Amino acid sequence: MTGVQRREVTRLLSSGPEEKPNRDLVSRIIGLWQGAKRYQDSSGAPRVLQFTGREGEFADLVASVSTDLNPYTVAFELERAQLAESTKDGIKLLKAGYQPDGNLEESLRLLAEDSELLHIAVTENIFEQSIDKNLHVKTDFDNIPACFEKEIRQWFLEHGGDFHRAAQAFLSALDRDHNPRLIESFPEQLSIKAAIGTFSWTDSIGKIKQE
Repeated sequence: MTGVQRREVTRLLSSGPEEKPNRDLVSRIIGLWQGAKRYQDSSGAPRVLQFTGREGEFADLVASVSTDLNPYTVAFELERAQLAESTKDGIKLLKAGYQPDGNLEESLRLLAEDSELLHIAVTENIFEQSIDKNLHVKTDFDNIPACFEKEIRQWFLEHGGDFHRAAQAFLSALDRDHNPRLIESFPEQLSIKAAIGTFSWTDSIGKIKQE
């Protein structure tokens, strides 16, 4: 009735649904695309990658993160999230990070993950007597004229982005995914996770402070 051959039906049923790559894998793929020199152009920007199935440059990028992922599925997810687009030369990265705009579930999951990391970092500083403390810094002022709010928000975004680009460049040189030579240099070393986060916020305090 459908025109699909019985053999093809059997194959589809036995293969099961193809899972959508999760946010962590997508973030790692974008990070590798940005940070690894083999995926950058002469200026250090992520270049357009050839996408010719499972043998192209984009497939190599995906396989560097996980060999279980289908590059077509990853490309579809990146384009669906408006993080990348297909061009005549290949697939092009559009955004520097995973931003779950309009996806409430993913946004709340990101909030929970960041909150957990902050809680762990501060708890270790409080209860673990270690010389190597975690960074926990906040800068705030509370008597700024409200007309500067837009300028302040823009400054936070620009300089925060500059800081994280520097952090990405530093950490990518130490990461095995970004620098495969480290696999041979440190074959017995366990892997660690390093994370540094920032946030910004401005709001009216509802009154004019004269003090």
